[in-house]
Amino acid sequence: MNKTVLIVEDSATQAIKTKFILESKGYKVFLAVDGSDGVSKAKELKPDLIVLDVYLPKLSGFEICKLLKSNLESRSIPIIMFSNENKLKNMVTAYEMGADYYVVKGEEGERVLTLLIETVFTRISRRMLQTS
Repeated sequence: MNKTVLIVEDSATQAIKTKFILESKGYKVFLAVDGSDGVSKAKELKPDLIVLDVYLPKLSGFEICKLLKSNLESRSIPIIMFSNENKLKNMVTAYEMGADYYVVKGEEGERVLTLLIETVFTRISRRMLQTS
């Protein structure tokens, strides 16, 4: 079964680019265009992983992260914050809200994001094998 990734990103260009890259790796990718859409889709789809932009209309990525990590049904979903901002303040806030990782956008950011997603899914698979 394909792993599912929810991308919450208000830039159509960035969302489509990231979706294309992840689909080429075999992931099933869903898109949300703003914060409230992201929360709704996360609850509905229960994806295996969520990629969140920091700055979104309606609810910020930080707010979404805090909401999802405080909910029993979604708290175990890994969240990667994916932002143009390379500020320590934003990174600290992301981790305080419960984010698992913070990646800065850009050409190398896309590579890091893809490698990180693969690593996260590999770790999850290993844990599942160890507990079964």
